[in-house]
Amino acid sequence: MLISIQPDSIGSNANLFTPKWLQPLIEGTAHGLPVPDAVNTVVQALGFDTMVYGAKSVGPDDERVFVWTTAPPDWAREYDQQS
Repeated sequence: MLISIQPDSIGSNANLFTPKWLQPLIEGTAHGLPVPDAVNTVVQALGFDTMVYGAKSVGPDDERVFVWTTAPPDWAREYDQQS
């Protein structure tokens, strides 16, 4: 069954669509809390210590890769150096 919602009403409908383990992220952003803290809570709830998210730019002449991680900076630096 499809339920139509408006983007500005997602906060009131978040419990309908959000798994329980993702609630800290929804609640944190709704209250203006730092995103990394909420992400760490979700990552730990899933049984992991850290997470890495990467995205490649989509431009034809753009080879950039963007990475966001909760790993220590030393790990991220070595990961980048080792390609």
